Amino acid sequence: MRVLAIETTGEVKSIALAEDRTLIGEISFSGNLLTEFWPRLDAFLRENRKAIKDIDLFAACNGPGSWTG
Repeated sequence: MRVLAIETTGEVKSIALAEDRTLIGEISFSGNLLTEFWPRLDAFLRENRKAIKDIDLFAACNGPGSWTG
């Protein structure tokens, strides 16, 4: 099972990819979430030779935090 985990509730944001309980890759970044998240996610998936359609489970943290703030 491939899991894409996303954490955007704090100043430092993280994206991680695991497959069958093994961490495949992880990135962390700070900055403007609204302008940086999608390009970083796209690059991260390409670097790991995966596409959104390859992901079996999406995991995300639930605030506090703000998408635009």
